[in-house]
Amino acid sequence: MKHYNKAKELFDMDAVEFTGAVSEEVIQKAERTLNLTFPESYRRFLKEFGAGDVGGEVVFGLLENEQENSDLDMLKITQVEHEYKMPKHMVVIFYNAFEDCLYCLDTSQMTEGECPVVRVSSDYADVEEVAESFGAFLMDLVEE
Repeated sequence: MKHYNKAKELFDMDAVEFTGAVSEEVIQKAERTLNLTFPESYRRFLKEFGAGDVGGEVVFGLLENEQENSDLDMLKITQVEHEYKMPKHMVVIFYNAFEDCLYCLDTSQMTEGECPVVRVSSDYADVEEVAESFGAFLMDLVEE
């Protein structure tokens, strides 16, 4: 959580735009739908911010109102990728168009309430850890 807290401190509020906090009920419904548990730092991000733009980079999350911008909706994006055979323990949180790859929470590696963020190739064949937690990933994004 220390990385998440540090990232939050570094937010330039003029360079971030979030959809807004989501309720515990929305988070639990998404976890049930995906049949997994989100790491603590990502749950906190969802509760505080929902989803949105961090300095020009879009972090996928959840939306309180399902009619809102589905381009930011992690649940819908993850479900589509699961249909294309992405492993079910992966949760899409970011897309890098330049590299044409997804960044996902790898919930199969949950330890003490956190899991790594991995870069996943478009064919799901190559997986590489890029951050030890969502908080560390967010901090890297903010520092760029």
